Amino acid sequence: MKIQEKIDLSYFAGLLDGEGHFCIANCVNGRKEHYTQARIIIDNTDRKMVNWVFYHYGGRITTYKAKPEKNRQEHYRWEIAGKKAIELTLLVRPFLLTKQEQSLKVFQLYKKPIQIFKHPDKFPNFKYN
Repeated sequence: MKIQEKIDLSYFAGLLDGEGHFCIANCVNGRKEHYTQARIIIDNTDRKMVNWVFYHYGGRITTYKAKPEKNRQEHYRWEIAGKKAIELTLLVRPFLLTKQEQSLKVFQLYKKPIQIFKHPDKFPNFKYN
């Protein structure tokens, strides 16, 4: 792994430690079938920061409008789910400080060893060694 990639993962880990979380979500698809899915989520009011994460690791961004009656600002949620969440957790876990234990949640769904698939579509702007 190159130096810049380690720097990016360190920055990402800091964002996760401060503004993010790892979770297992209970979902329902269009056919009303229930399933569980690993997710990594970061919420923040700074769009540039959320865009940085999206640019480097993909996923999706959702905008939540301001609610003046509740004294809330507009904020943004970056989220990545499924196998990509697991692969990204494997990459970032060594750099986490406060969320190391929480990051183990994403592995609960999978019984066999997980490998990182070195495919360019996984994280379009991340350079693998």
